[in-house]
Amino acid sequence: MNIERYLERIHAVFKQERTLVYLTYLQQQHLFHIPFENLDVVYKKEIVLNEDVLFHKIIEKNRGGFCYELNSLFCAFLQEIGFQAKLLSATVQDEQGKTFKEASHATTLVLLNGKEYLVDVGFGDSVRQPLPLSGEMVRDVSGTHRIFKSQQHFCLQKKLNGKWITKYLFSTEEKAADSFKEACIFTQTSPTSPFTGRRIVTIATPRGRVTLSDNTLTIAHEETKTKKTFKEDQFFHILQTYFHIPSSSL
Repeated sequence: MNIERYLERIHAVFKQERTLVYLTYLQQQHLFHIPFENLDVVYKKEIVLNEDVLFHKIIEKNRGGFCYELNSLFCAFLQEIGFQAKLLSATVQDEQGKTFKEASHATTLVLLNGKEYLVDVGFGDSVRQPLPLSGEMVRDVSGTHRIFKSQQHFCLQKKLNGKWITKYLFSTEEKAADSFKEACIFTQTSPTSPFTGRRIVTIATPRGRVTLSDNTLTIAHEETKTKKTFKEDQFFHILQTYFHIPSSSL
C-alpha cells in the first residue's frame, strides 16, 4: 500500500507515534475527506473486495464507498503503519430492535496499550473517535456513544432522548475482507437492501454533516439543518462541490 498517497487523500501527516491521539486524528481525517456512498451500487458496478481495487477506487479516484470498502481499506492502512487492527463483522439493528442481515456490517477493532477500541469509518452518522470496549461514554458532534457488553455480544449504543439505543451488535472475532463477499453481493443486489433504492452520499464536517439522498441535499451544522432539492443536471456539480467526487471517477 502506498502510505504517502493514502495520507495525502485524507489530508493527514505521518507520525511515528502509535497513540490514541494519533488514531483519533486518522479516523477523523478519514471521515472528513472520504464519503460514505453507494453510487456503484445504484449504477450497478460490481464492488470487488480486493485491497488493490479498493485503493484505486477510494484513494486514487477520489471516491468513497460503503462499510466493506471503507473499513477494510482503513483497517489495512492501520496495519500497514503499525497499529494492531483487525476487521470484525457486526449486525445492524434499528431503533425498534429489528436486525438487518446478520453479520453484514464490517467494522474495525484496534488494540492499543492493552485496551480495545472500536474504530468505524463506514457507518454514516456515528461516533467519530475510537470507542473503548470497556464501556466508557464518548461524546462528540455525532452524539453520545458507548459499548455495552451483553451475555452474547458487544453492542454499539447511542443515547437518544435519554435512552440507550443499540445501533449494531458485534463480536471480536477477526474476519478477512473476503469473508464479506456474500453480504456485499446481497447489499448490492437485494431489493430489501437499504442501498439499492436510492443514491446516498454523506460526509462528516467538523461541526456537522452533508448528505445527498437522491435529489435532496441536507446540510447539518451544529443545531441547524437545511434541506434543498436539486435538478438532475446539478448532480455532478454537487458531488464535486460538497463531496469532492469528480464525475470522471464514476
